[in-house]
Amino acid sequence: RDIGAEIAIALAGKGVNIVGNYREKQKRATDVQGTLNSFGVKSEFVQADITIESNRNKLDETVKNSFGGKLDFLVLNASGKSTDVNVTAANALIDKFLPPMPIGSTIVLMQSIPGHFETQLDGLCVNPEFYRPIAKVKHAGEQSIRSRMKEFKEKGVNFIVICPPEVSDTSNMKVFTRYDPLISKKFTEISNMLGLPISVTKKQVGEKIAELLKRKDLHMGYVEFFGNTVDARSILSTWYGDEAILVDTFEKIDNNSGIGRLIVTKKHTKGHFDEIIGTSIFPGHK
Repeated sequence: RDIGAEIAIALAGKGVNIVGNYREKQKRATDVQGTLNSFGVKSEFVQADITIESNRNKLDETVKNSFGGKLDFLVLNASGKSTDVNVTAANALIDKFLPPMPIGSTIVLMQSIPGHFETQLDGLCVNPEFYRPIAKVKHAGEQSIRSRMKEFKEKGVNFIVICPPEVSDTSNMKVFTRYDPLISKKFTEISNMLGLPISVTKKQVGEKIAELLKRKDLHMGYVEFFGNTVDARSILSTWYGDEAILVDTFEKIDNNSGIGRLIVTKKHTKGHFDEIIGTSIFPGHK
């Protein structure tokens, strides 16, 4: 539903055959499948809880029996409040489908801004309290998959992270608003801190993924923020280590300049100031 359905529709519009899963809503899956088939592609939907091995096997069997075992794109869109989905099941799906994926294939992880920047946002009041446990396990999931990038590279398979800001027209946002009526305002504050767009639609998310999967220039671990801003931390930490990074995002202005942004917490100021001075300026950094 929502983002997952829009991803499938956008890919089908580019001629991609689809294998998807649903947990309970068969009618919803059937409706989406009808839309996909209208593009002239082949699609199969399997009732499967990805945290259960026998259910993951059903997906594997469908790929083998209906599509000859070939899988060009693996989109990890499921999420939850526990590591069962975000870490264990996500990696189990990779274990199952990575071996037959051909060179040039791509693994796609759907992430959230609070999930991607969980470490930087930890403890800040702008981070919705009810979402913090979710962000923590989503972050753990991303990190567990990033730890396998060398394995992916050796196999010739790329890995990218899709990290949209608030997706305003999803059922999740309606649910989240019940937990925290100010959640949209808080997500906006986080986006402003990082120089990111305020919101996108689920259709825009699907179309962006379809666009990115056609590109061959995306580096391993690429993060998409839906704007003119890149993930500086993931790039720089490869060279310097995560603790040495003082830029979270970089917004390109032109070929010669841009704006780097950092979510500053008390831990970043250690060694830079006396407590009396405050934390508004970083000496030696621009």
